[in-house]
Amino acid sequence: MKRSVRISRGPVLGLSLAVAGLLPAVAPAQDYDVKSFYGRTPSTDELIEGLKSEQPTGGMKFRGVRPVEATKPKAVSLMVQFEFGSAQLTPDAKQVLDNLGAALKSPQLGSDSFLIEGHTDSVGSDAYNQRLSEARARSVKQYLSSQLGVEAERLRAAGKGESSPLDKANPEAGVNRRVQVINLR
Repeated sequence: MKRSVRISRGPVLGLSLAVAGLLPAVAPAQDYDVKSFYGRTPSTDELIEGLKSEQPTGGMKFRGVRPVEATKPKAVSLMVQFEFGSAQLTPDAKQVLDNLGAALKSPQLGSDSFLIEGHTDSVGSDAYNQRLSEARARSVKQYLSSQLGVEAERLRAAGKGESSPLDKANPEAGVNRRVQVINLR
């Protein structure tokens, strides 16, 4: 009697390959190499540099296969201004996003995918901040795709609400109201 082994695709195979060192493991939440641009508008070149994934270094070879060392995903933290209590972008926000759009369409980042995370401070209820952060992340994604021509398939939007403040000691601080862009490769 012949036995066949069926290898399923998906999370089990991906996790198995990651454990074996043949595929980078997915980084846990907030485990990013983040470059913050709080309080200023970064240039396109600064955004490219902040989001450009590093090529993993090679390790020992096993029968011609070199395991990949997991590296932290690259991310940028941007101060994207919205109208008060809404997801309506301000002119200052559009200037930041115009530079981001040019960076995402550059040859260095043109084939990568990105997660756009909306974050809020702790003013207001958890539920309100969660909805607001989701709406703001979607607004950024929509602007990048419809106004700047970044392919929508390369962008995912997620709201984090007040769950991941940059300034944990002061959860109401303005630095916690931000948009974070993570390179998913």
